Amino acid sequence: MNADTPTPLIDELTRPLILVGNGAYDTALLAKFAPLGPVVAVDGGYYGCRVAGITPDLLIGDMDSVAAEDLIDARTRMRVHPLAEQDSTDLEKALRHIRAPAILGFGFLGKRLDHSLAALSVLARYSRQHRVMLVGSDDVLHVTSGHFKMAMKIGERLSVWPIGQVDFARSSGLYWPLNGLAMAPDKQVGTSNKADAEMVEIHPADNRQAAYAILAGNHYLEEMLSCLLAVKSVSDAP
Repeated sequence: MNADTPTPLIDELTRPLILVGNGAYDTALLAKFAPLGPVVAVDGGYYGCRVAGITPDLLIGDMDSVAAEDLIDARTRMRVHPLAEQDSTDLEKALRHIRAPAILGFGFLGKRLDHSLAALSVLARYSRQHRVMLVGSDDVLHVTSGHFKMAMKIGERLSVWPIGQVDFARSSGLYWPLNGLAMAPDKQVGTSNKADAEMVEIHPADNRQAAYAILAGNHYLEEMLSCLLAVKSVSDAP
């Protein structure tokens, strides 16, 4: 590991890792999926875990959203790793210190738009190191620079939103195909596309393309998580 990639505090080989932030999400949904793997509370996400009845394996962040007395209590029940630097978000701090075949993030979308945009930026920068899916009140979101493949019901929404310049080679199963399209945030985007077949595939032109976001209704949480876990390596990730 180099200075920019510290030794992971949690290095999970087979199961998904659950990250809990301080944004909006369905507590019951968190409680349902938390048993799938280790749970990492990210700063104020500690309180969301308490509400859901979950004891995290790790609490990480700058701790500016955790009361001093609660931090003392947390140290008796879990590993706590404070990081005081303010040059990165707590989501980025967490991603630098964990490793897993897939990461399921609750509480990084919603509440504040600037926090959601910051999360999108972080996922774009880490799209080649991690397979992350964020879960919001209405959507699941995955950011990748590679190909994407997922089973869907015909007519269901699947938005494709470029975070930088992305040239797409082809797609299949989309009502509005991406074949040969060049997308960028200040040009064409793919808001409210939809499935036109029971399997959707998206292929960028090559592995040098910028990252793009895939958004679907959060009832696709299990399907998208299965897709991420099925990929053999991050370079092959959907």
